[in-house]
Amino acid sequence: MPTVKREDVIEAVREYGLAWTTQDSKRIGRLFTQNAVYVERSFDKKATFRGRDAIQKYWTYQICGKQSNISFRHVASEMVRDADNPIAVVKWMAEFDNRRENRADKTNKRVKFCQMAKLIFEVEEGKEKTMKISYLEEYAQGMLGKNCQWPGIDASVSDNYLWERIRFDPPKPPPAVACEICGESFPSRTKLFAHIRNTGKCYEAESGRYICVPNSEATKKKHLETVLVCFSLSYTCRDPERRLICAWEDISSVATAMDSTDDTNVTQSIDDSRALLTLTWAVPLSLSSAAIINVVTMKLPRILVEQIKIESLPDALNKVLTGCNVNTKTPPEESSLACLSLDDANVETERDMIIVHTAGLVQRPCAPERREFETYAAFIPWAMLKSQTNAHSVPVEEAGKSEDDELEQDEAIPPKLWRIPIEETSAFKFVDADASRRVKRAARLMKNGDQEIYASSQEGPSLINAVPTLKLKVCTCTMEEPMHHCCKISISVRQPLPGYVERLLALLVAYARSEIREDEFIAATKNRSMIEVVQKSSNVCPFHIAPFPTAVVLLLEPALTRFENKTKLKLCQNGNTYTEMSTSMKRSIDKAQDMIMDNFHGREHLMKRWLSSRQLIPRHS
Repeated sequence: MPTVKREDVIEAVREYGLAWTTQDSKRIGRLFTQNAVYVERSFDKKATFRGRDAIQKYWTYQICGKQSNISFRHVASEMVRDADNPIAVVKWMAEFDNRRENRADKTNKRVKFCQMAKLIFEVEEGKEKTMKISYLEEYAQGMLGKNCQWPGIDASVSDNYLWERIRFDPPKPPPAVACEICGESFPSRTKLFAHIRNTGKCYEAESGRYICVPNSEATKKKHLETVLVCFSLSYTCRDPERRLICAWEDISSVATAMDSTDDTNVTQSIDDSRALLTLTWAVPLSLSSAAIINVVTMKLPRILVEQIKIESLPDALNKVLTGCNVNTKTPPEESSLACLSLDDANVETERDMIIVHTAGLVQRPCAPERREFETYAAFIPWAMLKSQTNAHSVPVEEAGKSEDDELEQDEAIPPKLWRIPIEETSAFKFVDADASRRVKRAARLMKNGDQEIYASSQEGPSLINAVPTLKLKVCTCTMEEPMHHCCKISISVRQPLPGYVERLLALLVAYARSEIREDEFIAATKNRSMIEVVQKSSNVCPFHIAPFPTAVVLLLEPALTRFENKTKLKLCQNGNTYTEMSTSMKRSIDKAQDMIMDNFHGREHLMKRWLSSRQLIPRHS
């Protein structure tokens, strides 16, 4: 099958445009073959015309009868031709006044559209063999709407201009301008003027020419610029924020002393930036006195961070913080046992510690509301979890059931064995069988604490609605040496209030020791503040639950997966993040974890003191 030449397509479209603008039906008829097909709208039987006579009849009715003031332009530069077949796709633009029937109020309308047309040519036999259109199929796009920017049909406008307008190409940037003193090139005059304002002329003897150097105002402004640096760190000390600030001040003092700048104003600006130093913790320090991983964001002077380098910042901080890690002994102080903490008395000599694992630049701080949840852990000796016969609450026997019946009363929560049989662990000689069952039972009851346990009670709905639903995940496991005499209880919860985890742990210990009944335990976990156990029974008064010691509650890590993926930083151990943990970070976390566990091993006397002095005293109205 012969192909069609570009000149033949251009000539055919030119004749089509003339037949349209002159509204000549005979001219349009001479352009098509005898059996040509004209498709004005695809898949529309009434808009498909077969044969030259039908095409001329449509042209007379539609073009000659309804349209006027017609303009037409063929965008020849965008023509596409088939290399093997007589087929071409062309583009034209047109606008005209269209008379609409049965529109009394809006009879005439100005129509503007950009149209694509598929043309198939065929050689028509006759006195002369000529290429004529055997098939024409149109696709039109109306140029209506307030966002449409119709370029108009103007022969003086080039096809390249239309191509730029239809793609909305950005304007070409102005030519670059250069500084006459130093010769540096800038993309705009605005950038050049800013360069002139922030620099001064200085003669350089080596090159024998003048150069531009930053003036005092530009230097002062640069020293006042700040950046947000996000740190992942471990700590076990009384005031990690103060220690971190002191370490940064030591580093910045050294860096400032090494700076060759002698300007008093610049030195003052650096001091001002130190005074404005702010820290934002992902998990507030009021929730735990120790953490294997916590995340803090510091606003630091940009020039100092660039001088020290962000990748060297953790090592620089660790060197200073290691020098501050001195053995301290806390003197005894009088305080309430319900709030026992590191400062409350008789803490053994232990090593305060802060280790920074990694650092990275961020756009926004990792604020507390960004954490998805966090995990806390306590390491309680099995001896403290053994069942007690002198329970202060109403004994289980008074409720008319034994301990075994109580453990098996809820069929919705089936018993679950330890992942590794206790008999196969080094903790076997310390574990009490009854205590292990009750600890597992308590963990499941807390995890399923959103069950409507008051559904059958008349006052149930009001109690349930008054208590916010908290999604808890409580896990228990045995430990390896040297902590094999302890049960590890981890609690995952989303953004708890201060003291919430401590009260959960106190309830769990009381239940494991058979000091409270199961319905009391469930009701207490439902209570908003958990200061007292809520009773359904009218014959038992509510009683206070003494919180677990904060000093022996460890923050394992927060969950910051979304924040890590957005900043492309690896800050925590777990989480499905795009960034892998580096080997140096893993080694740093392992080292910090070993040091923290050694400290916690020396704090067991705090739990013993809390347990021996704790009283479940009924509160009388």
